[in-house]
Amino acid sequence: GFYMLSKQFHALPIPSGANWAAIYDVNDAGLALGTSWISEPPAVQRGFVFDLNSQTYTAILMPHPGAAWCYATGINAKNEVCGTRSIGSKTDPTHPRTAFLWNGAFSDLGIMDGPSSYAADIADDGAIVGTSGGQNGTPFSRAFIWHQGTTLILPSAPGGINSAASASRNQDWVLLNSIFSDNTLHGFAYFDGAY
Repeated sequence: GFYMLSKQFHALPIPSGANWAAIYDVNDAGLALGTSWISEPPAVQRGFVFDLNSQTYTAILMPHPGAAWCYATGINAKNEVCGTRSIGSKTDPTHPRTAFLWNGAFSDLGIMDGPSSYAADIADDGAIVGTSGGQNGTPFSRAFIWHQGTTLILPSAPGGINSAASASRNQDWVLLNSIFSDNTLHGFAYFDGAY
């Protein structure tokens, strides 16, 4: 992964033992996050928080014991992190995953309407948005908003057969995408309970 600081590109140092690292988000304090891949058996994917100012990894986020994936996807001004981590065995064909909130400790948001949930972004008010249901973007997936322990599964966008939330400004504003029956992708804004 790369980041720009003072108008220059810099390569992200790869965490010890990892083969690569990718950055997904950064906040105003200079904390970046993403995922790294370790291919040595057993292969695992770990989330991380990296301080661009001190050039140090401040947290390595692990999957559940016995599981293989954890990736961090969003960070807010309070340094709260959201992401997704696997909760089942690597040999489970459904690869169940749960969205999470991390603020020094994990709070799993649950699989919601299952078999998995995926977090995409966290707003400064702590609202987390993402996708629940099948694999991200399948016909059976639905966007969700999670805020202070309450989950709202959003209906499909008008004309859509699924929905996947990608960004949130707060619990009232959500950006999402929806696939239509003709296999075209459309973007929508969900505001205060309506598209």
